[in-house]
Amino acid sequence: MPVSATVTAADLRAAPQRAADARTGRFELVVRYAGSGALAEVRTVGAYDHDEDRTEQLTTFGGAIEALPEWQAAVTPEFEEGIGMRTDGAAVYLKIPMLAEVLGSSGWVASTDGADRVQGLASAAVPDGLGFLDVLLAVEDDVEPLGRARVRDAATTRLRATVDLGAADGHPRPPELDLGVVPLEAWIDDDGLVRRLVLDAGDGAAATLELYDYGAPLDIEIPPLGTGTALDEPPPEADG
Repeated sequence: MPVSATVTAADLRAAPQRAADARTGRFELVVRYAGSGALAEVRTVGAYDHDEDRTEQLTTFGGAIEALPEWQAAVTPEFEEGIGMRTDGAAVYLKIPMLAEVLGSSGWVASTDGADRVQGLASAAVPDGLGFLDVLLAVEDDVEPLGRARVRDAATTRLRATVDLGAADGHPRPPELDLGVVPLEAWIDDDGLVRRLVLDAGDGAAATLELYDYGAPLDIEIPPLGTGTALDEPPPEADG
């Protein structure tokens, strides 16, 4: 349903549900933060298909390795391939190339029942690209329009607002992880869909999410795993 000519805080809070209602889409999340005097960058690209209840994403750390010397001694050349994650309903599939030799296969670890061990490993290893959109649920009422702009192929309204990260997912954070109220900018198309979201945490730290190809047909392939595959049972001959 198209949004009003003047985009409100309520429109922003409704944007995550509108993205879900589109059923499919692609996203790219770039997180930058200061490290050892340089900006580190972690990039996640992926897609979601709510009709098939599947998601996929690949997170690469190229910029982070150079910016954080303390990481360099701990990573292997395979680290540059990135970390892949796919979900199929409750099943979670995580591909960690640096574990391929240990697992004796493709580097995939998985659980077909959403086991906490794989879920915990996934959340620690990669950003939740699509889940980042949920910060809009805690946007404040101080929405300021900044005019019209195009993002990729979409005409949008650009907005400035603030968001309380301590309330973004409804769960309190420890003080060291609670960034409080921070500024954000959002680009919303005429159907109320987020096309770009930029959150500025200060000191060079920022996150930019772009969403595109809403409603496009997708084919998210799931690794050929047998039912009940456990974290310590690598999938045979998984592709991708």
